[in-house]
Amino acid sequence: MQLSDITEERIERWIRLGIRQIPYKDLEHAIKNKIYADDILFNHFSYFTLRNRITKSMFKTALRLYWHVVERYLCNLDNLYRTLTENRPEFKRLLDSREARHWLYQCARRAYDKLYRIAWC
Repeated sequence: MQLSDITEERIERWIRLGIRQIPYKDLEHAIKNKIYADDILFNHFSYFTLRNRITKSMFKTALRLYWHVVERYLCNLDNLYRTLTENRPEFKRLLDSREARHWLYQCARRAYDKLYRIAWC
C-alpha cells in the first residue's frame, strides 16, 4: 500500500472496523479495571510501525493529512459513543454510566495526546 492509497474514506472504514471488533466482555473488563485502549493499541502498534523509520514517517504524514478525522472521533465523544454503540444495544447499556463515560473520555484524551505527539512533535 502506498500513501496515495490512503483516503479519508479508508481511514473512516479502518476506525469503524476496529471499533466494531471490540468484544463486549473486553470492553466491560477494560471499563471495570480502568484499562485504557491506548495502552493496548500503542504497545502493539508502536512495535510494528513506530520503530521503523520509513513506516513511522508514512504514519506521521498520514496522520497530518487526516488529522481532522482523528479529531472527529477523539474530540467529539458523542461521535465516538455513537460509533461504539451503533447496532450494539449491549454497548449502549454498558456505556451509559458515569464511570463508563469517564473511562471513554480518558481513552479519547490519552489516544489524542499520543497521536498528537506522533504527528506534530
